[in-house]
Amino acid sequence: MASRFVLTAQVQLQAPTNTRQVVNQIQRQLSGVNVKVNLQGGQQAAKQVNNLGKATKQATTQATKMGKAFGASIRRFGAFTIATRAVSLFTNGLANATKEAIDFEREMIKISQVTGKTMGQLKGLENTITGLATSLGVSSKSILSVGRILSQAGIQAKDLNVALTTLAKTSLAPTFDDITQTAEGAVAILAQFGVQLTD
Repeated sequence: MASRFVLTAQVQLQAPTNTRQVVNQIQRQLSGVNVKVNLQGGQQAAKQVNNLGKATKQATTQATKMGKAFGASIRRFGAFTIATRAVSLFTNGLANATKEAIDFEREMIKISQVTGKTMGQLKGLENTITGLATSLGVSSKSILSVGRILSQAGIQAKDLNVALTTLAKTSLAPTFDDITQTAEGAVAILAQFGVQLTD
């Protein structure tokens, strides 16, 4: 019978202790070696790198100039827009004022026709209406409309000033929304109950 033989071995690995000596020996042996390297297209590559650097500088400069130009353009556009808006508001205001003046004149003509008085004779009424509009902040057009309603109801020019002043003040009260409706209500009261205007 064959006998079994068991061998147990332990291997220990260690780094070489003379690595420094090996490196020094390799360096000594390679010290006289010259290797010729043939680089093709090296000058062209260097030129391309230089050109790329110059192009990058130019692009940066152009981008800076373009940014400044855009900034100036935006400022000019903003100023132009503001000026255009101001002119537009002025012309719209002027157009509205002209329309209001024409409407005012038409209403005065209607009152003149109803009362039989000339425009010169109604100058005091016109001044009263203008004064009420500016002092109370009521539309002169609505005051004129009320003046026409009162004139059609037979109220004379002298009493018309008193009535307009009173009715214009009602527009400041929170319960009176529309001066025209208030005037129509006042005319109804005058006619129904025979109340005098001064009352």
